[in-house]
Amino acid sequence: HFPAIQYAVLYTLYSHCTRHDHFISSSLSSSSPSLFDGAVISTVTTATKKHFSIILNLLGILLKKDNLNQDTRKLLMTWALEVAVLMKKSETYAPLFSLPSFHKFCKGLLANTLVEDVNICLQACSSLHALSSSLPDDLLQRCVDVCRVQLVHSGTRIRQAFGKLLKSIPLDVVLSNNNHTEIQEISLALRSHMSKAPSNTFHPQDFSDVISFILYGNSHRTGKDNWLERLFYSCQRLDKRDQSTIPRNLLKTDAVLWQWAIWEAAQFTVLSKLRTPLGRAQDTFQTIEGIIRSLAAHTLNPDQDVSQWTTADNDEGHGH
Repeated sequence: HFPAIQYAVLYTLYSHCTRHDHFISSSLSSSSPSLFDGAVISTVTTATKKHFSIILNLLGILLKKDNLNQDTRKLLMTWALEVAVLMKKSETYAPLFSLPSFHKFCKGLLANTLVEDVNICLQACSSLHALSSSLPDDLLQRCVDVCRVQLVHSGTRIRQAFGKLLKSIPLDVVLSNNNHTEIQEISLALRSHMSKAPSNTFHPQDFSDVISFILYGNSHRTGKDNWLERLFYSCQRLDKRDQSTIPRNLLKTDAVLWQWAIWEAAQFTVLSKLRTPLGRAQDTFQTIEGIIRSLAAHTLNPDQDVSQWTTADNDEGHGH
């Protein structure tokens, strides 16, 4: 209820912990001296021994909260990345990876890998990548689930970052992963959308934009954000804006957006009895047939020139 106060308290705590390297060394103060290459740390009091575990626990709990203030979340992600990098700084910190609070900490990071904010996603990915060689199998399996979704993200940086994370996961873990949580969610959301009656909010200009991009690779909707995502939101009814069958955190994936766009374009074509911006019914049919034939030919012969209907990635919002 008081985000400014929460942020101030957490920032004060973060600053204090940063000055003491997040109390990571003192958390092992009672361990065998051999862990510290023969140097016995006798100056650290037992009062700070549990501080690092408390920090991990706090970060894990807060990062899993949905209603967290955005500035606070950014602070926590910065804090988490510092902790992750520090934990991998020395082999002497290996015992810390078996702490229950470390598992909770990683769960908090994973909860932020599919949020809408690109920078938050990237920070969560960076933290997990830094820790990937020390994660237990159950957390690695969850990383694989997340990577499957983010590899079809509309943003190039996200695809690259999560591709890098996926490469760091042992192959046997990746191949043994049979979880399809988000993939099933995507499939169910799209099926639910396709089973509904047409909303009549997809207009001729929207049809032209989608078909023009497929035919010529041209996007008439300029802007920083993904044009398909903006098209999706422009086609939602104001009185039903909270009733979308597609979860918001999945609207950054090209797989979802293109499936939605193609379905809406197909419905528009049928409802308009093939009389579209492409021309009369016969013109529309022949153009669509030509697109399908070109795509089919490219599938059989990927080396053929398909420049007339594809384009290379040019920026963060206009890939594919």
